[in-house]
This record gives sequence, structure tokens and C-alpha cells, in this order.
Amino acid sequence: MKSIPNHLERYVVEQDYSKYTNEDQAVWRFIMRQLFAFLKIHAHPSYAEGLKQTGISINKIPEIAKMDQKLSDFGWRAVPVSGFIPPAAFMSFQAHRILPIASEMRSLKNILYTPAPDIIHEAAGHAPILIDEAFTNYLTAYSEVAKNAIISSEDMALYEAIRDLSDIKEKPGATSAEIEAASKHLEKVSSSLTYVSEAQLLGRMNWWTAEYGLIGSLDDPKIFGAGLLSSIGEARNCLKGPKHLEFTIDCLDYNYDITEQQPQLFVAKDFNSLTNALDQMSEQMAFRLGGEKALKKAHQAATVCTVCLSDDSTYSGVLTSYEIENEKIKNLSFKSPCLIKSTELKHEDSSFDLADSDLTVTSVYGGPSSFENYPQFEDFVAKRITKNPIDNIKTEDLLGKIRNFRKKKLEKNTAQNLKNLKSEYYDHSADHWLAGLELLEMDTNDSELKIHLEKIKDSSEDKDVQTCIELGLCLVH
Repeated sequence: MKSIPNHLERYVVEQDYSKYTNEDQAVWRFIMRQLFAFLKIHAHPSYAEGLKQTGISINKIPEIAKMDQKLSDFGWRAVPVSGFIPPAAFMSFQAHRILPIASEMRSLKNILYTPAPDIIHEAAGHAPILIDEAFTNYLTAYSEVAKNAIISSEDMALYEAIRDLSDIKEKPGATSAEIEAASKHLEKVSSSLTYVSEAQLLGRMNWWTAEYGLIGSLDDPKIFGAGLLSSIGEARNCLKGPKHLEFTIDCLDYNYDITEQQPQLFVAKDFNSLTNALDQMSEQMAFRLGGEKALKKAHQAATVCTVCLSDDSTYSGVLTSYEIENEKIKNLSFKSPCLIKSTELKHEDSSFDLADSDLTVTSVYGGPSSFENYPQFEDFVAKRITKNPIDNIKTEDLLGKIRNFRKKKLEKNTAQNLKNLKSEYYDHSADHWLAGLELLEMDTNDSELKIHLEKIKDSSEDKDVQTCIELGLCLVH
């Protein structure tokens, strides 16, 4: 915690490792085995080695404190956070070379796709490629630019709508009516956006690079985006399904839908090309432009921004009006509160007459000049996703025994112990396809168990279950 800026501490939570169930561990292992089998061939060369160097095991959910120790070896840190944190906070963490990791674990029902951030996406998706220096340089540069981006009030409403929907979808016992209401609210907020803000453009850059980026040649690209590295279905589909376009700054013209697989993906020649595009984009941002164009962006956003003048003075607050003539600032007006020169706080609406000052606007950026001296302008309540209740205690117990058996498989009476586990499975958990796959993995010649799993697949109306069993059977054999 000593390395975390004060204004970011409120997003950090405790990773209570004891709350992960045996089913959680089995879900992690299934996903990671599937991903590693595919990605060791199709991901960026840093992927496989990156898992090792960042402390990520295929067999168990990682401890974020141990990941933090591993990441510190190459200049990064890691902290557990609660699900979706505000985009500005996420970028601020990364600008300090701290990887925020949502410590929640997706449920079995969402094994192929989670509507909320979880430890598979944040740890196994984001961490491995950090060992590549060129990618780290891009990510750090991106975060430095992004933390200066002006985020609009519309953006914040959209963030809250997305967060609410993702939490409801992952909440145990959520009704279809609750999900439908949250979905309609998100649609309403999305359709009401009136312009593309700097934060939205940075979001697109992040989406088409760090989240869904490909690298190499158009004919034979490799995967490096965290969204692809953490999704079984999208990892397999992304190389043959979506259209592949050469990565340029033109990717900013393409919006994205977080609820659907993307119709196109962008292939970067190398990580340096990401940094070059970022540099081009940043030249059009308010913190680099200054002047009237920058003031217009802050006024349109209606959020807390900082105006920097040529005498090094700064004014932070929600800009309500301004007057500028021949590039000279004449007046600035802010809604309460307003922070001047990072230390003087005014708790009333403030207007500043600068007509005789002969000053220019050198920069405008999102957020206050001092987080420590500005009142909390952003309410945030850490939301821990409630764990799914254990549906079948005997299945949970069986999955624990399977984990222990795997660790002790070289001990005596292995054959008899495995036979006992199979009997227990058929007696109490015969409909649990994941437990069945774990047992089949330990005895790949068990034709009876294979036929049993095939029957579950054929009788299930859940396409995700069908896909998982098919993939699991292929990997076992």
C-alpha cells in the first residue's frame, strides 16, 4: 500500500483466498488448460513465459500478493480491486505501473464469458505480456496519456450503467426482469451519447490494442490482447472469424460493443507501432493543445478538469463558462468547488476576471490538479460480487478430493482411490460435467465415463455446456 497514491487507496480491497471454492478452482483450471493449449501456439511469444514470470499457475487461482512480488522483479506491482473501477482510476494505477486485478472468480454458468471483470481476465489476460519491454513501454505511455484525458458526464453515466448490468448478471439469484431492466437502461444511456469524448477515444485505443489486439502479419497474426487471452471462445474465433485490418490510428473510427464478439480486429506490425499511433492521437488532446479548443472540450464535458495558464497557475473544477480573445484568456467561471494553484479551495461558484493578465491557456486536462486537496468528486462504493451458494455440498467436497488426489497421485492405492472417487461422482454428482472431465483426465481410458459425458452434452440445451464438454473431451484425448 505504501506505493499506492492516496486517491487510489479506496479502490483496493482484500483478496480473501479462503472464499474461493473447489468449484472456483476447477473452473480456473479448466479455462487455463484450454487457453494454454491453444495460446502456447497462437499467442505472442511472451505469453507462455509471461505466465511463469508473473506467478500464474494453470492449476490454481493465483494469490495477488505473490503476483505482486513477481511483477516487482520487472518494475510492476499488482493490487486486488473490486470489479469495474472507474476508467480514470484504472489508468492512474497503470500510469504508476500498478496492475489492478479484480479478485472475483467467474461462476460455472459464465465459464466461457463473464459479464464482470474477474481474476482470469485481469491476471491471466493482462499480466503475461507485461514481460515484453516494448509492450510495457506502450502501456505506460498510454496510461500517462489516458490519465490526462477529459472524461465527460455522459461517459460516467455509461460507466455506471455498464457496471450495474455486469454486477446484476453475475449476482446469484438475479431475475430476468432485473437483467432486462439494467440492459434497457444501458441501451438508453448508450443511445443518448451526443459526442465522442477524449476518454471514449482512449477507450477505443485500449480496446483495439491492450484488450483485443493482434500482432504480426495480416496472414499469420498472434494474440496479445487481454480480452482474447482470457476467453476460450474468442481466442479460438479471433484468428478466423473477424475481419483483420492493419492497425493504424484509424482504429479510433471504430466503436465497439462489449456484449458481442467484434466484427473486425486490428493487427499491429509490432508494439512500437502502437506507441506511434498513441503519439499521433495525443497531439489532438486538450492537455497538449491548450487554447480555446481545449477549453471547449472541458466545457462540453461538464466534469472536473484543470485549466493551466502561462504563468503556471491552475484552476480545477467544472468549467461553466469562459471568455477568450486572440488566444488571451479573459474570464474563467467554475461551479463549486474550485481549486486554485493546487492548494486554495473555494467552496462557492467562482468567476475569475483575467482580462488584464495577458495570459494564455497552455493546457487543459481531466481531473483536479491535486487529488489530495480536492474534495472527492467521484463517489465509488466497492462492490464485492456475492458468491454463488454451493448448490451441492457433496459435489463441492468431491471436487476438493479430486484436487487432493491430483496432488498425491503417486501415493499407494491410487487405483482404488480413483475408483472410489468415480463411485462418489456417479452417486452424487453425475450431472456435473466439469467434475466428470476432471476424473476422465486422470483415467483417459475410461470409456464408460466418456460415454456418460457425451450423453450430458447431447441432452443439454445449454450451448456453453455443449462447447465445454466437447473441448474438454478433445483436450483429454
